[in-house]
Amino acid sequence: MGLFDKVMQAVGVGDETVEVPNGRSAMKVYTYDGRPLKRIKPKDELTLTLVEGRHAMVSIYTGTDMEGNSALAYKGRLIGYLATGKNADLLKVARDRLGPLSLHATLSGWTRGGWPELAIHFDRKWVTDAIGR
Repeated sequence: MGLFDKVMQAVGVGDETVEVPNGRSAMKVYTYDGRPLKRIKPKDELTLTLVEGRHAMVSIYTGTDMEGNSALAYKGRLIGYLATGKNADLLKVARDRLGPLSLHATLSGWTRGGWPELAIHFDRKWVTDAIGR
């Protein structure tokens, strides 16, 4: 196992992720570190992974620190957290039961402060069916 694989495993991103179908349900991403997204253009679609375990991050934009179990990664690098709410709770339950989840996301733009505005899009019915709710 190479260094990259070890880092990915430590972050909670393995080879096996469950792809959640794209859908009409949407939720905001709280971006703490958008540097891995610097080549993404507005309206581009990307895949984020809802990783397992608790992770701590400090925002490179505001200095705010966060520790939680709803961390998102892009290509193995942590970038932020799910927004709070019922959809976030549902996705965390799915992740806990199914393993790391691959989620479709869209970059809507960049703020004046220079950080990305992201939203996740998913099929809520697929998620509730997958976890038996």
